[in-house]
Amino acid sequence: MAPSTKSNPSPLKKGTGAVFPTKFTPPPTLQPPERERENMLAKVPSIRFVLPGDPRTGLILTAGVCHNNGRPNPKGGWGIQCGADFAGTIWTAAGRLENKGPFGDDGPQTHHRAELRAALAALRLEHWPEEKFHTLVIATDSEYVVEGSTTFVKRRIEKDWKRRKGASVANRDLWEALFGEIEKFAEEKMAVKFWRVAKEWNETALFAAKRAVEESDDAGDSFEDRMWPVSMMPGAVPETQRRRKKAQKHSASGEKSA
Repeated sequence: MAPSTKSNPSPLKKGTGAVFPTKFTPPPTLQPPERERENMLAKVPSIRFVLPGDPRTGLILTAGVCHNNGRPNPKGGWGIQCGADFAGTIWTAAGRLENKGPFGDDGPQTHHRAELRAALAALRLEHWPEEKFHTLVIATDSEYVVEGSTTFVKRRIEKDWKRRKGASVANRDLWEALFGEIEKFAEEKMAVKFWRVAKEWNETALFAAKRAVEESDDAGDSFEDRMWPVSMMPGAVPETQRRRKKAQKHSASGEKSA
């Protein structure tokens, strides 16, 4: 399933709550991509992750980070893992969390905003319905993103984006942009689902997000989409590679001593 040739993102839309995503329920045998990739997802040569037996359900892993979260000089960043090919090349996209949101609102550098920004980046990376997906699963270790998108934001929209004591919902601009993408995809018969995964599933996206923060001091004053092509990381995340090599070395030395 080749990436679409679409190079320009669609206009941003503020979601109205017309469509709400649901949680993804994985098959019981599904395994993390970095630990047991062959058994988790059936990869296609064009670098997509899809469910075994259902090539029309795609999956993207997302993560957000914020160095000094809640302290002076916070720096947020987001990362996504888009897929991998049979040679072990991992495809990622990443960026700094901007100082302004998608509709021009000022946005603080926080962990929650970075996590939301990652999910929004995943939805806007491609025009996914062109790839014949009927479902796109956003996998993240963020409880805030998964529970917010499937549960509590629905209640807040019904109350005009107000919390129990009348305070405004945090990060409304990113929530509205996220739901805007979901509503646009629904019009093209593609559903979006959210799946909370363990952090060890998300090492690659997390590494990409951290690298984006470490490599740039400039958060940027305007929202910026990332489109194809994206960066490629050969093999696994460096820390994952080190653990594997250490385990392999230990196993080999044990065999020799035996």
